[in-house]
Amino acid sequence: MSPERLKATMPSPVILQHVAGTDITDTMVEEAAELFSRFYGVWGPLADQHLGSFAKQGDREQQCSLEEIPFLTLFLGRRVRMSAANLRRQILPDHGDNSYVRAMVGNELVGNVFATRYDIVSDGPSTSKVCWITQLCVDPRYRRQGLATKMIRMILQNRGRAEEDTWLGILSSHPAAILATLRACGGGPETVDPGIVTARRAQEGMRSCPVSYVRHAKLRGSCFEENSEEGVVSCADTGFWVDHGEPMGVLQAFKARGLRWAFGDLPEGHEFLALLDLSVTQACTA
Repeated sequence: MSPERLKATMPSPVILQHVAGTDITDTMVEEAAELFSRFYGVWGPLADQHLGSFAKQGDREQQCSLEEIPFLTLFLGRRVRMSAANLRRQILPDHGDNSYVRAMVGNELVGNVFATRYDIVSDGPSTSKVCWITQLCVDPRYRRQGLATKMIRMILQNRGRAEEDTWLGILSSHPAAILATLRACGGGPETVDPGIVTARRAQEGMRSCPVSYVRHAKLRGSCFEENSEEGVVSCADTGFWVDHGEPMGVLQAFKARGLRWAFGDLPEGHEFLALLDLSVTQACTA
């Protein structure tokens, strides 16, 4: 592990730790699953219609099987939850080049980022290395303080023996996660044009990913479709029916500041897609 003290205006110091995939313990996974289940999000109004009664907002928690939902272990009730076993199975693929950064305040986990690295399988002779952010979660008490950006940057700076990353990818329904990814590379929403990523490159990058929900996501938006839904620019249908209320509130506040948002609108059941060419965003590995 490589600790780094994060300077911030917080009551207690936040310590960032990078953990190689082979060093991720069961206890770390259990803590990560608890963080996700407490803070990631709540089910949207259409979740039970598309996923079944186990995703309906109710009064009793009930675990569903992996066969019913391949991405998450879901529970009857309002908050989206993930078990430790399924986090390891679905976010940390076997034989994958996985990486983990966690933010600790004392013994408390307050934020984390999981990532996996892999080669793009394409018809051409060249090989590209992708770093895909597979999960990002921050305790609400520590949001809007640059923590997510610093964790992603630490992921990029600790690649072990892997070749230099060519692409950085993330799927997320939360604009803050997209912004953190852009800023980790020294850019921002004003400097990134998602349209420069061709449909073929995005398809190759996602199809090669060892993480199932990324590999099976369906590209949507004007970046990838000729007759796309109006206002939809760069996203993917992941079948993740999390509520968009809080994330869209963040986006509206962002737009109210007069800042540009290039990724368009987000239909229900979709997540924004950012796929960045790191050869033109060198600041992320500096």
